[in-house]
Amino acid sequence: MKIQVNLAACLTALCLFPACSRGAEPIPVEQAQAMTQELTKALMGELQSTMAAEGPAAAIRVCADLAPEKAQAIATEELTVRRVGTRVRNSKTNTPTAAEREVLAGLTPEQPTFSGQVDGHEVFIQGIFIPNAMCLVCHGEREAIPAEVRDALAQRYPDDQAVGYAVGDLRGALIVERRR
Repeated sequence: MKIQVNLAACLTALCLFPACSRGAEPIPVEQAQAMTQELTKALMGELQSTMAAEGPAAAIRVCADLAPEKAQAIATEELTVRRVGTRVRNSKTNTPTAAEREVLAGLTPEQPTFSGQVDGHEVFIQGIFIPNAMCLVCHGEREAIPAEVRDALAQRYPDDQAVGYAVGDLRGALIVERRR
């Protein structure tokens, strides 16, 4: 009987202390950085080539359609990567949780990453800062966005909030986390 009680106590302890579980292991920073760099490089290259070949309105599909596909493609059996915004364009997929918003508020160009627990699980968060004026064609002041881009954004995202940024502003983040 004593062995069963001790076994039950051990099992209870494992359930009560999630830090001992696999999901509480820190995210490997080097692997997470490689994933976020790969996604960023792929998207920026695709945005630049699409804008040059077809114009900025056509480039909207890169962020809307290609970004999630690329994120899925670089995910591993263990880790996934997703995007969130400080002001959201696609509220179905890119809205941060309240805890993620708190982390975003603390990111700066000097401290662009966070690694630790958010919402009860380990994450690596890489801030996305507006790197250049190309991004402002879709994310700048609403009045400065070309009419064809405003129209395409309004059609795809009627509740778009992802405007009003300047070069250097925090636009959002890439979040690397364990598959759940």
